[in-house]
Amino acid sequence: MSVSFSGPAADVVSAINTGDTEGVLTPLAEDVIVNDRHRLMRGRDAVRDWYEREIADGVVTIDVADVREHYGDWIVSGPVTGVPDEDRLALYFSIRNDMVVRLVVLPMAGHPLDPA
Repeated sequence: MSVSFSGPAADVVSAINTGDTEGVLTPLAEDVIVNDRHRLMRGRDAVRDWYEREIADGVVTIDVADVREHYGDWIVSGPVTGVPDEDRLALYFSIRNDMVVRLVVLPMAGHPLDPA
């Protein structure tokens, strides 16, 4: 990662970058909601299926270029490899009680976030 950060969001991104399924799931609340470009997964089992089918084994990596807190949520963005037709993603994390309760993954059309 180009930008250093810590906490549950960092744990998820780090695990994605190393293809670590359990590392992705551990920081997630049992009833987590993940929306990957308008596809909704509810709960760890659904997230595991999605992750293993589309992301695991180091196929997808995120080079974190920007991390910012916004009203208690975290936005992590940067260039991505392994995602067809996308070169930059933003991951929007909602964290409660040190667990990820919601993650929204959206393409950024190649543009970084506006300055804070």
